[in-house]
Amino acid sequence: MLTIFRRNKRLVDLFNNFIDIHCHIMPGIDDGAKNVEASYYLIKKAQSLGITGFIGTPHVMADLYPNTPQTIGASFDELKEHLLQQKVELSWLGVAAEYQIDSEFEVLLNNKNLLFLHENYILVELPFLQVPMNVERIVQQLIDNGYQPILAHPERYRYFHQQKHVLDVLKNMGCKLQVNALSLSQYYGKSIHKMALDLVEENYIDFIATDMHHQQHLANITEIMLNKKIEKNIEELVHDTKSIFC
Repeated sequence: MLTIFRRNKRLVDLFNNFIDIHCHIMPGIDDGAKNVEASYYLIKKAQSLGITGFIGTPHVMADLYPNTPQTIGASFDELKEHLLQQKVELSWLGVAAEYQIDSEFEVLLNNKNLLFLHENYILVELPFLQVPMNVERIVQQLIDNGYQPILAHPERYRYFHQQKHVLDVLKNMGCKLQVNALSLSQYYGKSIHKMALDLVEENYIDFIATDMHHQQHLANITEIMLNKKIEKNIEELVHDTKSIFC
């Protein structure tokens, strides 16, 4: 009796007219694209994978990348001009930021000096060493101000691997969670890979994005084969990301 085994689906097979809501393609202002030529390469390579829209999200960190709407806007203008010269057509090109919840974020929040992914959606991240003591208060402030926080790559914060209950609290408050595509492989390590699969399978995750910084990220994303247990979940995440941000 002949048994036919279905081949695992590649992640990029789902990226048809996808919009990447978390990527570091803005030239020269964080640890992503170093110049406009690098930005162009990332965008063209991502297009070949089916990603047709981008929201650039440069880091905003008080001590390392103290970006402002002005510095981000200038980088965005440079990128738009270069893409226009190169006749690159995209379904969408926008700009926002990835805000670290650090000592200065509350000042930005109080001053309402923030950039959004779409409407009221704002992308935030946490320090990697320890969860900030004020994270719940900040998330509540965001929600009270009418903003929809999205926590970037919760699977990458190793303290959540032992303190998953904190994610439960944030989710119950109304915070959305975004998984990195690379976390569906072992690119960041086995424990982060396992955490990502667990969060996806248990329906913690709301959105998916690349978080690409350089060409190696995209090269690795092309090799990701989906675990059959979560394939349907990932299809739904891709669909939900497109439906809100396209």
